[in-house]
Amino acid sequence: MNQAQTEFRFQKYVYHGTSSVYLESFAAKLLNSEKWLPNRDFGSALYTTISLEQAEIWALQTVQKMGFDDTIDMKPCVLKIAIDAARLRELSPRMLVFMGDSIEWARFIYRHRVNTDRSSDPCGTDHPDLIIGPMGDNDTGAIVKMGQLSGKDDRWFYDQIIRDRNHRKLDTLQLGNQIAFCSEALSPCLHIAGYYLFEYGRWEYHATGRKGIRTTRLLRTRNR
Repeated sequence: MNQAQTEFRFQKYVYHGTSSVYLESFAAKLLNSEKWLPNRDFGSALYTTISLEQAEIWALQTVQKMGFDDTIDMKPCVLKIAIDAARLRELSPRMLVFMGDSIEWARFIYRHRVNTDRSSDPCGTDHPDLIIGPMGDNDTGAIVKMGQLSGKDDRWFYDQIIRDRNHRKLDTLQLGNQIAFCSEALSPCLHIAGYYLFEYGRWEYHATGRKGIRTTRLLRTRNR
């Protein structure tokens, strides 16, 4: 009997919400593990999503957390990242895919969220190169702290992160999607195709191509 084979077909673009102050840094090196924090859902990685609207929310939240500084030209920014699917298949990355929310998914997030040590990882040396799965809802950071202080288990954590701030249970599609690129070895598969800037109450798109951020030109406007 032939062994079953699974091939994931990736969409052409994914999106990353950030601040405009990081544009040049991303242009210089899109996958830069020195910039990644350890205590994230799927560990240290560049986090992207297939949803442009979701990435816009990430960008707005990023700038809000950074605080206002009138000495810095800082705007919410969403990177549009092109995926070279053929190159990605050639590299054969170690992948972990959570098709929906589950105890295993929550346990993976919990283990990585409590880890603040850059030099270690709950997966040891077997951390996947690419992880796809739902986002946790509600305030995951606060839930993690509460769980640690109270000694809560994985099942409690799972029940908390699948609910919104009104404690209403959400299904997988409502939770949102995230794709984490966890290895710099995947750099040849990705490049910044363009970016959105939020200013004057609207999102404006700028194309970059492979020549970098400085070659931008306005293509269209997305009103929100």
